[in-house]
Amino acid sequence: DPEDSRVGIQLARELESLGRKDEHLEHLRSLHEACPHVVAVANELAMAYDDRREFAAAEKVYRASLARFPEAPTVHGCYADSLWKSSRKEEALEQVALACEISSTYLWAWRAQVYWLASLDREEEALEVARRLVQLQPTEPGSYDLLASACRSNYLDAEGQQALERAVALAPNSLEYVSTLAGWHRRHGRNEEAKVVLQEGRGRMGNHPTLAVAEAEILRGEGQFKDARELLREALEAFPDHVHSWETYANWLLNDRRADELVELAKDPPPAV
Repeated sequence: DPEDSRVGIQLARELESLGRKDEHLEHLRSLHEACPHVVAVANELAMAYDDRREFAAAEKVYRASLARFPEAPTVHGCYADSLWKSSRKEEALEQVALACEISSTYLWAWRAQVYWLASLDREEEALEVARRLVQLQPTEPGSYDLLASACRSNYLDAEGQQALERAVALAPNSLEYVSTLAGWHRRHGRNEEAKVVLQEGRGRMGNHPTLAVAEAEILRGEGQFKDARELLREALEAFPDHVHSWETYANWLLNDRRADELVELAKDPPPAV
């Protein structure tokens, strides 16, 4: 029963979160015996073996699942991850490529294939995989973010920038993509472009403190200390619970040797820290 399997998986995760590892595994074994044709249950059991580094037991489950569900992308993906963790890297790449062939929407598999290829110094292959995903998923912002990552490894500034700009256009309120695009500009010495990206993002996202801090860091790096402090102060006042803003403030006090102010902050720290 699908509902029983969902409840069973939730219970397994609760056991794991409580650190009851042996009970977690035994529960999944029993659940798999009761629901042998549920992909998610098989994956949960195999991943439990992976977490215990019992890769042979995990492989047995994965292979049985593939015999039952040869077109299930998550089985190929999870098996690939297990193979990668056990240092069978070429086999892992074969499995994750199969997952990508089966599903163009299984973004984890596409990311894994790109990152794994790059880690093996096969950056050009990684780039081709990322470009292929953009062709298959032209409206998925994550595909452009992945392409930008591959472009970075291949030192393709213009193509990477265009990819991130497309990601932001598709998901304009994504803190991740806005921050990544601003960081891309900054790494390439384009501070003004980075500030524009951050300011536009703050305008869309209600003056998000993470973006304000990023812009303040740029201003500080340019020697515009007064403007940087003012922007950071505004972020602290508007978002007093934002931990990163307070960490940045404390680091600035430390770097500027403003010991008295740092001591005062330590005496009465804000609730966020």
